[in-house]
Amino acid sequence: TVEAAPQVLSCYATTGASDYVLMVMTSEMAEYEMFLKRVLLSLPAVAHVRSIVVLREVKQMAGLPI
Repeated sequence: TVEAAPQVLSCYATTGASDYVLMVMTSEMAEYEMFLKRVLLSLPAVAHVRSIVVLREVKQMAGLPI
């Protein structure tokens, strides 16, 4: 489901408190809310979602400095 969702830019399986971290992009918060309700929260394996909203990009590196 995550692989097929165009809103999901990346998905990482993680250790710790969260099982997965998704980077999701939508044009507005209402679209994000619909994505949560119709896609993520409709999956039987998803018990809860914790969202963090990016306000602005401070720095982005295109590659490793090696």
